[in-house]
Amino acid sequence: MTSSLMIFLILSVANLKPDKNIESNVYDTIVVSFSQRKLVVYDSSYLKIASYPVAIPKKSVKVTLPVYGHVIGTQLNPNWYPTQKLIDYYKKKGVVLPRVIKAGDPLNAMGEGKIIIKFTSGHITPLSRIHGTYQEWLIGKRVSSGCIRMKNSDIKSLIKIIKNKKTSVIYKQ
Repeated sequence: MTSSLMIFLILSVANLKPDKNIESNVYDTIVVSFSQRKLVVYDSSYLKIASYPVAIPKKSVKVTLPVYGHVIGTQLNPNWYPTQKLIDYYKKKGVVLPRVIKAGDPLNAMGEGKIIIKFTSGHITPLSRIHGTYQEWLIGKRVSSGCIRMKNSDIKSLIKIIKNKKTSVIYKQ
């Protein structure tokens, strides 16, 4: 089975269709393969547009695959608002995190861009992110607390591809 046919079948089963409220009916699909640690973008004809290496959640983060969702927002150069849990975690390691970490700060876990995803099926945090990282040497590893990490140049490229399009997201084994 070709990857294009597989994506079509997955989207059909998940009932993921272009949002009628988006001005354009052009849409893409992002597929994140946890086993390959790779993100692939397909266009509305199910042709592969781009492929990027990624870091995935640690084994201790429970994600039951596959999960389906869609992009609800993108942002370049985002501020990061660490959770209290992360602030406490870093404090134990001797690092004091402020409530807001500005764009460009090497401590900013969002890197140079973020994509916000709303998952509609599967067992995962309902809102999650695909984002850049300043720790690019960790790409290809299981290191995150639930998000998908990309090189900063890759997240900027991905945002450029999907901006102003309805984009479905699938996380699979």
